[in-house]
Amino acid sequence: MVQTDWKRALEMGVPLIEEQYRVIGGPMTLRRVFYVFVSAELIKNNRNQYKKLSDKLARAREEGQVPWSRIYDDSRSMVLPAIYDPDELEIPSPDWFMRDPTPEQENYVEVWVEKAGNIPILEPVCKKYFVRLVSTGGRTSVTYKHEGAGRFRHWNEKPGTILYVSDLDANGEHFPIETKRYLKHLEHVSVNVKKVILTYDQVQKHDLPILFKDYKKSKNQGFVQDFLSEYGNIQVEIDALSVDAMRKTLETELSNLLSLGIIEEVREQSVDDAREKLQEAVAEYQKE
Repeated sequence: MVQTDWKRALEMGVPLIEEQYRVIGGPMTLRRVFYVFVSAELIKNNRNQYKKLSDKLARAREEGQVPWSRIYDDSRSMVLPAIYDPDELEIPSPDWFMRDPTPEQENYVEVWVEKAGNIPILEPVCKKYFVRLVSTGGRTSVTYKHEGAGRFRHWNEKPGTILYVSDLDANGEHFPIETKRYLKHLEHVSVNVKKVILTYDQVQKHDLPILFKDYKKSKNQGFVQDFLSEYGNIQVEIDALSVDAMRKTLETELSNLLSLGIIEEVREQSVDDAREKLQEAVAEYQKE
């Protein structure tokens, strides 16, 4: 068995981490770094190599070879008190006081993603189309589904759509189906739930690395059997798909459902409204 040359892998991989950082516009998860290394054929596509990469990158960051800001841990979080630096205060952008363009759109759309680590990748596209981006944390909790039902019920005069982003494995295929059933049968809300990432067609088109997964513990479940009969013992993670492909795919789906022209009209009107309010406030202040 050929041993991995980790010195070479890191020497060639660190520039790729920097490139991904620029493309994403921020840090990435260890899982995405792993697939960047696999795609560049620097390491093998297996769990032992993933664990080894985790150790190597920890040392590389401690030694200053990879900046700490390039990778983040999406499985842990903390809440900080709200503070601000007076020297960094800026005039808000129009989006800060923009009116919600949803009433003018023909559809109400949300994007639900299985893994929080993909939020920074999808956020620019969702922000552009003014849609809610929901991190489900794997199997969506009852609370999340109930709250989601409330939002779709609020816009019940419009066709509702959830664009779903999840792994290509038994659970990842089942999550959108389970969500749609829950909303329909328990919340009595009719929503079109469409999985847009990650599909088997995308795996083939982009020649993505495939992991073989042991489904022994869950193979008796119906949805697992359905997946095995169609795809076999495989698992392909969202993170294997490039940032560019993810964003283009989501952009295509959203452009079919929402109008950027409407969003721009609302933004311009919002700016005019804000300017008028500011002028009124200044006039009132001067009277005093």
